Amino acid sequence: MPQDPDSNTNRSTGQSPDKRQNTTSGRKPTLWQLTVSMMGAALGVQSSKVREKDFQSSSPTPYIIGGIVLGIVFVGGIALAVTLVLKNVGG
Repeated sequence: MPQDPDSNTNRSTGQSPDKRQNTTSGRKPTLWQLTVSMMGAALGVQSSKVREKDFQSSSPTPYIIGGIVLGIVFVGGIALAVTLVLKNVGG
């Protein structure tokens, strides 16, 4: 049975998925969205779709705070790893 080309439409809006508007535009990101975005950016694997959504956010403040926290956690993790290695090797 052939598939209807309009079967991928969103039933609530009647639009295809790629024509739906971004409903998160101008809103504060959730903690999970912020975490995923920050990790993707830090690792260099963030998609352009996610990056564009981040730039459409109402305020850059959550991303600035998240970046500072991520930087502190990263430096703290490196310092902890170095301390543990030196403690175990130095005897």
